[in-house]
Amino acid sequence: MKVYFSSKVPCLLRIGGETATCGRHPLCADLPENEVTLAEFFPFDGGLMPAAAPIGRDTAPPFCDVALFNGGMCVHAARFCGARRGMRVLAQEREGRAMLTLYRDGELHLAAEDKDTFGVLALPAETEDASLGRLRFAGRTLLYAESRAGKKKRLTLFDGASPLFDGEVLGFAGGNELVTQRPLYDIPGHVAESTWTAEGGGLRLLRSEVREREGFDPAALPERLRPFAFFQTVLARGDPAKYLTPALAERTKEIAGYLGDFCRVCLPPPACYRAYGEENHVALAYRERKNLFRLRLFSAPLEDGKIANLLPSDEN
Repeated sequence: MKVYFSSKVPCLLRIGGETATCGRHPLCADLPENEVTLAEFFPFDGGLMPAAAPIGRDTAPPFCDVALFNGGMCVHAARFCGARRGMRVLAQEREGRAMLTLYRDGELHLAAEDKDTFGVLALPAETEDASLGRLRFAGRTLLYAESRAGKKKRLTLFDGASPLFDGEVLGFAGGNELVTQRPLYDIPGHVAESTWTAEGGGLRLLRSEVREREGFDPAALPERLRPFAFFQTVLARGDPAKYLTPALAERTKEIAGYLGDFCRVCLPPPACYRAYGEENHVALAYRERKNLFRLRLFSAPLEDGKIANLLPSDEN
């Protein structure tokens, strides 16, 4: 079984006594399909703790994102814990009986409490700093944390001790409704602007609009990138018709149902090109569990620069 290992941060990977440097570029190992093999990740960053887990077919360690494909799997070490060096409180905010505390204990944490409940949320290990604040929403004042990792910004909004919203944003605003702008980090540069209302102790999505990067033109992309941009546009619930030949554009409404409920657009593992040829394949990821995905490969042959068909790669 082909297993492709990668890591969010550079580290030393040890598998069955063999060691190699592992990072964002996949490292291939041939492992027995019906056995489990211990994989150990040792980050070069001394502020992060090592992580280890047995790897086998259909296993998904909590710190990894795992994607299955015919004949193998991809294992990406996505989450590492910070090394604990003593707790230090950085900031606190109160609103009525609710209190939010930002503290560092290895990595940054948020402790939220009200009269009856208490909860702790660990921020992503790459978080550099955070600040606390108040947001007026649906007639109430709620506490929130705004955290940063490089140029990325994350909003964590609490209703008492319960997280109401937790996700990456470009910006946000309160009022009668909560409005968030979320970057999708895809080739067309999509940004999703979503409007939420309070309902039943949670949020209900009222509407969402997606826009592309200003000036984006699919025709200016290299042909090998156009299928990726097309599938990303379908995922973003944008308008994919401009990527398609006139005959296929007439069936735009059928395409989402045909592709199913995929959640990511990925590069296929190298083994897939060896199995199915050097065509313009795209891998779509379908979630099976929280951090376990299954990959389906599609090819999108072009005619005059437009996609003329969508074919599962293993049926070509």
